[in-house]
This record gives sequence, structure tokens and C-alpha cells, in this order.
Amino acid sequence: MLAGATTRWKQIVAYHYSGNSTDGAVYRPIILTIVEAAASIGLHVVNITTDMGSPNRAMWKSFGVTYDKPWTAHPVKPHQHLYFMPDVPHVVKNLKSALVNGHVITIPQDVVDKEKLPSSVVSVGPLKDLVSYQEGMALKLAPKLSRGVLEPSHFEKMKVSSAMHVFSKSSSAALRYMVAEEHRPESYLTTAWFLETVDHWFDLMSSRNTVTALSHFKMEEYDKAISFLRDSIHLFRGLKIGPKGSWKSVQTGLVMATTTILEVQHDLLRQGHKFVLTSRFTQDCLENTFLAIRQRNSVPTPVEFQYALRAVTVGQFLSPVHTGNLKIEDVNLEISENLERHRTDGFSSSEVLVVRRGAPIRISLQLKGRAFNPKTDYLKVQVMLGCMYVAMPVTFSKKVSYTRWKAYIDRESLDLQNPSVFISSPASASVGCYTFKMCAITRGSNKKSCAFGKFTLLCNPWCRADVVFIPFEDQREEYIQNDSGLLFIGTAMNPVSRPWSFDQFEPGVLEACLQLLQVSPQHQTNKRMDYMNRKNPVYIGRVVSAMINSEDDRGVLKGKWAGDFKEGVNPSLWTGSGDILTQWAESGFKPVKYGQCWVFAAVMCTVMRVLGIPSRVVTNFNSAHDTNDNLVIEEFYSETGQKLNRSKDSIWNFHVWVECWMTRRDLGSGLDGWQVLDPTPQERSGGVFCCGPAPVKAVKDRQIDLIYDIPFVYAAVNADVHSVILSEGKVVNYSKDTERVGSLICTKAISFPRLQNITGDYKYIKSPTSTISSRSSRMSEDSTLHRGSSRGVLVVLSLDKTPVAGVPVCFTVKVINKQSVAKMMKINLNAQAKEYNNSPSDTFWESHGVVKLGPMEVKVIQQQITPVQYEDVVGDDLINLAVVLEDLNSQEPVLASEEFNIASPQLIIQITNEESIVPGKEQTATVTFTNPFSHMVSGVLTVAGAGLIQGKVHFRMLPLRPGGSVKQRITFIPSKVGAKMLQASLALSNINSTIRGFQMVSVCRA
Repeated sequence: MLAGATTRWKQIVAYHYSGNSTDGAVYRPIILTIVEAAASIGLHVVNITTDMGSPNRAMWKSFGVTYDKPWTAHPVKPHQHLYFMPDVPHVVKNLKSALVNGHVITIPQDVVDKEKLPSSVVSVGPLKDLVSYQEGMALKLAPKLSRGVLEPSHFEKMKVSSAMHVFSKSSSAALRYMVAEEHRPESYLTTAWFLETVDHWFDLMSSRNTVTALSHFKMEEYDKAISFLRDSIHLFRGLKIGPKGSWKSVQTGLVMATTTILEVQHDLLRQGHKFVLTSRFTQDCLENTFLAIRQRNSVPTPVEFQYALRAVTVGQFLSPVHTGNLKIEDVNLEISENLERHRTDGFSSSEVLVVRRGAPIRISLQLKGRAFNPKTDYLKVQVMLGCMYVAMPVTFSKKVSYTRWKAYIDRESLDLQNPSVFISSPASASVGCYTFKMCAITRGSNKKSCAFGKFTLLCNPWCRADVVFIPFEDQREEYIQNDSGLLFIGTAMNPVSRPWSFDQFEPGVLEACLQLLQVSPQHQTNKRMDYMNRKNPVYIGRVVSAMINSEDDRGVLKGKWAGDFKEGVNPSLWTGSGDILTQWAESGFKPVKYGQCWVFAAVMCTVMRVLGIPSRVVTNFNSAHDTNDNLVIEEFYSETGQKLNRSKDSIWNFHVWVECWMTRRDLGSGLDGWQVLDPTPQERSGGVFCCGPAPVKAVKDRQIDLIYDIPFVYAAVNADVHSVILSEGKVVNYSKDTERVGSLICTKAISFPRLQNITGDYKYIKSPTSTISSRSSRMSEDSTLHRGSSRGVLVVLSLDKTPVAGVPVCFTVKVINKQSVAKMMKINLNAQAKEYNNSPSDTFWESHGVVKLGPMEVKVIQQQITPVQYEDVVGDDLINLAVVLEDLNSQEPVLASEEFNIASPQLIIQITNEESIVPGKEQTATVTFTNPFSHMVSGVLTVAGAGLIQGKVHFRMLPLRPGGSVKQRITFIPSKVGAKMLQASLALSNINSTIRGFQMVSVCRA
């Protein structure tokens, strides 16, 4: 066969039958005849390419050709050379066979020293280790390297592609990764270097486009390429292959082919050719002809071969132009259909299609020129995540697997002009931004037409095979789709619901959440490993938990619990996650100031819902922070009832964290379900400020030997409280409370704006009448009692009713003499303001006196704190109220205490025509505020609502007299269907307090 060296053409000129054994010398006159005949019609033969069979090696010898002098005088132009070259793909196949057959290849020592290699040995062992390591992975380190490549069948040995799966950059990079991250021997790096070197050599020896061609127009790249090829000759000459290290025929091929290319390209470029495509010097054109001949019969008879060869020879001139290669002009991602199928309609504003793993994506092809022909055309898809990819053919089988990628065409709905391809991802695919390449190839042609697209892949709680699958639809609606909710703060006796907008579907939030994964230290340190681990919600949870705070990285929020907030935003003023996440992303990932526990938790809940992991915000009332791991929190009081700041341990009146739903395959059965994740920076876990995921079931059963951070969470809900009265530095009274810590653990109820008590999920309820089980969002008639007792006196402190702003705080002290002797008791009452996570500040109210008790007498003392006295404590602050009675005779003290919050007034929101709210139609609402304070107030009213109002609307409220009311009319245009929250907050300017209110709005389809 003749083929063009500088132009693209081929022509069969002769064929000969030969026996099993042929003397290659007989080829010499045939070759000379063809060379002379070509010259007679103006064709100059430059090179003779053959495989390395023994007859061809004999033919080389007949021309006086050797591996280091692969040329002879040209029979037509004796002053020029006629070159001989072994086929490069055949040479690579031979080299691959030597390697996978177990032959050790030894690198010359000077090359080892120059390249600073850890050893001189190249072997198949590291590749077998790699194949075993990546088995079962959806996205593999070296996707095309398999056990079948290393243990090939007879036909697999004949494939050049099989050899290039071994000698590839991906195989080399995978081995380097295993050394760096999986602690494999450094000797693997020598094999990695050799694979990459052969891959680069093959690219230069079989270039198919002007980018990789040898050309004087790119002299710097040209010089590098020529230098590399010369170094390659030195490397191949010095190789020792096999136990004896004797010269192998594959070395002859490597050296001879490289030498020929160096000489041929020099001659052609000197003659004025602009570039040399080295693939023109391979036997590809001949191999393609053989492929066409074998289409009807893989082993044709001589007669069948003769007729097939004639048909192929004539057929290349008869192929009609209009039936050319199939071309893809564009791809249609069928946005609306895929968003609905994957329940990602909320992300319709994203520039990239958002889908969930474990479910098919429909992609329509827009073809150019002609329709799709299933008999002659086939499609391939390559899906890429960063530097990792998986390639797959498009089949006609709809049978999908939850464990691997699949692409298929549905025959029943096939449109040949615009065929639809379904791409199905594994239920364990990694979360992230994917790129795909769709290619069309026509049989018998080596050309392909490709189009590209992108999609974002999230976890899929609707897919039973996904480890985040949660069984009921109302759970998925609440913990994935609901973009608003309630956070609970205050005290266990009087929980306060704070509206929060999770904003997961607002513009820019999805992108910020994905950027959070990209900015994480895990991704920056090792992108490939991070991408692989993103299939696991346990890993994602730990990354996000650390990235929400900014203690160790470029995290989202900066925490602050003391002092002023002038450099940022007071945590109490945040109303949603969207502003925080978009501000962080737009600032170049600078921490947003400031956050506290409920803000950290709410933002993390948003991120996890965006990523497709069911999440909810949980409040633990009376949450212990046990620094010395003894499950005991000590609180100290003075003789006058003042709480002292003497302990390193602390009890926060409430602490807020996140629960995420997932299967824990790393811990075995029984620990699936809700997992605690706490992004508030309190303690380090694995060297960074994060917490969890800790299975709630493990916390309840005190399985503290399991990962992650179970002891920390267990202490937060189970520690004992020891109350100590000090006098002149000495302990004069001590009491123990085993029920106060974790007395109420709650979250928002599914589908309803109210509290759900989940304390029983974390701890075993001691009795139906215990304070743990009887806590609720409203105080019972008996209220919560805190009592103290000595040998002779019992004191009980109780609030008469739930404290409300503008009304006196009324409470009762009941003193019981348990002995039949009279007593004189000194009574000290003390009230201190405190923040939820700190010890109390100075006393703002106190009362002292003496009580006379007769034998066995019960005395009830009524007290109150007026609004004027407590007004500065209204809002987020709390009150620590304590009573200490001291027996004047025995000087024995007894303590009772209570911490409570004063409920702020609420804004009232009323919606006009709330039964007929639809997207795109303007609606009206009214916000009403009544001043409960004893003085005039003013402030700024802010109204927001994800899916209802774009951004926020602000109104200034003029000074309002005590008892006065003000109404503010607002308008909004809903943009999304479903249950939405309209929330309002009034930040008072002359009081450190924010008044809030919300109203759920049902937006129906038009």
C-alpha cells in the first residue's frame, strides 16, 4: 500500500499470498519495483514501514539496514536515502507484552541518576496493585486500566489501545498518587516515570495534528521534542529486559523507529515542508483496510480476501459524499424535564444543569447534515470531574446499575434526527461540577464529532441506593426542599422560635456551596483524593463542618461571643443563610463577621441541603461544655446568691448544632440515621475545629469508642451539674442535679411551624413525669421548679407564669421547715443578666431579709421584678435568679436557682387574600407592632422571604409611645411555588433588642 507522507491519501497497489514461512529476501525485488513504478508517475517513496515479523526483519537485512542505520541508498535517487521503519504501534504492543508478562525492565544507571529515580526497576507489580486498589470505584484513578489489560486475551494483545492504557499519563499519575497518599513504596515512582516517558514518546512518534507535529514554526517546542527523542534512543539502548538482560527485538524496534523519524523529519523539513505528522509513517492505513476486510468474516479465505480487497479498493472512490460522518452540532440538556425529574426545580436560576446521582439525565443531540443511523453510527460519552474521568459507550440497553456509570438510548422513543441519550450516574458518584463530552463516530472512519456540556451532581435522598436516602416524602420535603424554618433559643422552660431563611434556592447560594468544597484544605491539598471522597456524606459533613467556621481555613464565618460587633454584623441580626454565603463568595472567601452557634448551624444546614443531604437544625437546652471529660459541670454561688465565674466548664442555656441523615457503613449496622455535626468552633477533631458526624443512636447508648466525637456530644446532653455555695473561699453547701443538662432537645416539626421534642432520641427518659419528658414549648401550670434542701429546710423557687416583656416577672419562694423547732432564716435574692453562653454579669436586682419559721411551718414569699428593673435584659439575654437561705443558728446555707428568658413581643403579619397567592402576581401584607415598653421606641423594620421577595425591604419606624401600635403595608411578588416564609424583624435603636415575626405563605401553581 502507498500512503501520503505529507498529504492524506492511500492506495492499494499489490497483494501477495505467502506460506507460514517466507524468506523475507523475496520482498526486496517487489519493493524496488513498487518504488520505481511510483517514481514513474511522480511519487517519491520516502520510507518503508512494516511490522517486526521475522520475514520483514530478513527484508531489512537484504537491504543492508540495521537498527542504528535504518536506511539504504534510494534506488531512483541514489544521492537520497530510502528509510525503513518498524510500525510504532506494533513496537508499543511488544513493549507492553514484555512488561505484563512479568519481565523486569531495568533503567540505565545514568538515567536513574539524571531523573533522580528512587530505583532502576520497572515492573508490572505496581500496576496490578493499582488495578486492585481502584476496583469498585465509580471514578477510577486510571479509568482505562483494568485486569483485562494486564492479563490480556489473544485479541486484547493485538489492540494498540490496550498498550496505551498501560503507557498513559493517568496510569503514571495514579501510581504517584498511591505513593503520596496511600503510602505505597517509592519504587513505584520509577514505573510511573517510565510509563509517562513511553506515553510522551508515542505522542511524538504518532502525531496526528499540527499541535503535536514536528515543525520549525515552533522552534522551542521542536528543539525539546528532538532532544527528548535523542534521549529516548539512549534510554532504549540501555534497557535491560528480563532476568538475563540480553538485547530484545523490541529494543531494535524502539531505537530503529526513533532514529528513522529523526532522519525523515530532518529531510522533509529541510525540503521546505511546514510540519511532519509522524502518524503518517505508521501502518494505520493498512490496519484500517484489514479491519474493513474482516467485517464479514474475521478469518477470510483467500478468495474472500481477494473479493473484499477489490471492494475496498474500488469502494473508496465510490463512497457517496452525502452519507459522510455523523456530526453533532450541539447538545440540548432538556433543562425543564431534568430539573423536574431530579427534583431540582429550585435551582432553575443556576447557569449549569443541577441533577441528583443515581437517576438518568436526558440529553438530546442536535445533528448536522444527516440523521443518526444505528447500524453505522455509534456514540461515546466521557464524563469528567476535575482530572478524573470515566468513558462509556452509548448502548441500547436501558438496564442501569446503581454502582457504575451508564449511557443508553431508548429504542422506543428514538428520534433519528435528534436522538436522546440518557446518562445514569452511580448512586455513590461524587458530588461536584462535571463536564461531559458526547462523541459520534461512523464505522470505518477515524473521525469523530464531539460536543460538550456541564452538569452539577448532588446526593439523592429519593434514591434507595444512595446512602442519604430518607424514606418518607414529608421528610424529604422538610429536610431538603424547605428553604425556611425555625431555630429555637431561650431556655428549656420558655423556648423562643426564631425564623430563619435557609435560602438554598436563592441566586448564588448553590455556587457558593460548591465553591466551599473547592476552597477546602482537603481539595487544595489533594484534588484527586478530595473528588474521590466526595461520594461519602461522612467525609462531606466533616469538610463542611470545618469550613463553616474560619478557625483553620478560609471558612465562611468568624465567631465572636464577647464585646461589640462594630466590624461586622451582630449575630442576632442575621435572618438567613443567603446573605452570609454570597458575601463570603463575593469577597474572595474572606470570613463573614460574625456568627454564633445558631448562625453556624443554620448556614451548615443550608450547605448540606444544597448538596442533597437531609439536614435539620437542633437545639440542646442547657448544653454542657465539659473541658476535663469528667461529665461534671460545677457552678459556684456566693452566700448572697450571686453566681460566680469560677469554673472552666460551662453550661450554655442553649447550643445549636445540625443533624444530617445518612447510612454509616463505616460503623456497621444500627447506627444509620441522624448524625450530629457541629460547625461551632469549640474543640478540635482530627486537628481541626469540626465535630461529627456522631450517630445519635451511639450518643444515646454511650458508644463513646466510635468515631466521630461521640464523647463530646454525649457530655453535652448528659453531664451532671454540681452547685456549690462558697463562703470566704470555702465550700459551705453542695448539691447535684442530674436532669438539668440536655433537659430539652428539639427541632422544628415536619410541615408545621412548631417545636418537636426529640430528647428521647438522645437519652433514655427516666420517668414519664421527669422534667426531661414534660418540657414543652409552653410552661405547664406547675411550671419548672428548682429546689434546694438542707437537713432542716427545703426551699423551692418557681416562676408564677412565663415572663413576658412589659409585665412584672412574678415568682414565689416557698420555705419549708422540716424540723419541729423554730428557725430564723436569712434570705438573699439575686438576679443577674447573662448571655446564653457566658456566666452572669453584675447583679441588677436583689432583695435581702430575715424570715422566721415556726416548727414544721411552710412560708410562701411572693416577689416581683418590674419592667423598669429588667428592661435592659429583654431580647436575647437571660436572667439568672437565685435564692440563698441561711440558718442563722447553724449557718447552714441552702440554694435554689432558675435561669429564664423574658419573651419579647412579636410582630404580627397578616396576608391579604392568602387563599389566592400564585407566582408572578403582586400580593399585599401588613406588619403590626405594639410597643410594650414603658418608654418610646424607634427602629428599622426589615422584611424578607425566600421565593417571595428579592433581597430585603427596609422601613424606618418613627418613635412610638408606650402602648402605641404601628402598621406597615408591604407588597411582594412570589417567584416560587410551595410553602414560603415571610419574615419581619424590627431592630430597636434605643434598646438592645430585635422584635421578630413570621407568617407562612402557601404559593399555589397558577
